[in-house]
Amino acid sequence: MQQPQNDEFELTAADNPGHRAPPGFHETRTRVYYVTAARAVYLLAAPGQRAMLQAVDHLPPEAIATGAVRDLRSRTLAEVAEDLAPMPVRRTARGVPLSYCRAA
Repeated sequence: MQQPQNDEFELTAADNPGHRAPPGFHETRTRVYYVTAARAVYLLAAPGQRAMLQAVDHLPPEAIATGAVRDLRSRTLAEVAEDLAPMPVRRTARGVPLSYCRAA
């Protein structure tokens, strides 16, 4: 029979601030980002680029929420990002995705 090991260990959980960013426009010194209602993050503008829509994993820590943006290109790209963003899976109280439940 094997004896249980008594080695101590430490569990470290990293909190990713990008997932808690509020929806809307966010800016760094050189870039503009948009966070959708589903919390997907898109890069909209960067040096040397007039406009882009590039999905990124998370906002950089120095990004600041800016509220509304006047630039028509950025607003248009934000609307497209909302359409493209994956919607979160809604689940029942037991954790079953609603897509697996029969319609009543």
